[in-house]
Amino acid sequence: MTAFPASLPQLESELVYLREFLERDVPAWFEHLGDRESAHLTGDPTPASIDVCFEWLNAHRQAVRDHTALRWAIVPRGSIHSVGSIGLMRVEEERVEIGAAIGRAHCSRGFATAAAVLMIDYAFRKLPVPHV
Repeated sequence: MTAFPASLPQLESELVYLREFLERDVPAWFEHLGDRESAHLTGDPTPASIDVCFEWLNAHRQAVRDHTALRWAIVPRGSIHSVGSIGLMRVEEERVEIGAAIGRAHCSRGFATAAAVLMIDYAFRKLPVPHV
């Protein structure tokens, strides 16, 4: 079985760094998911209120504690504000999937691609998993 860590390591590239998702990230997450087209493209539901996003944050944290999923905030270098999120989810015993969401205002800048490269490297080198 693929072993997920009990806490999230910070991952870095020249363009972005990935860190734990914090309460201060929730308003931007709510704004992004309130954009129905963006939410549809990422497969995420549209939250009824910001409180729902806080519930999701708690659910993501529980998934880390349960070793079933990991979710990071995507932060551009030189900023402290997240522009999206990316995660690894166990879908089978030896396979994980990557899911990412970027706010519309931050699309087409390479942030999701840079984050995905970090995720794939992390999955193969640190977990390790045979299939992503």
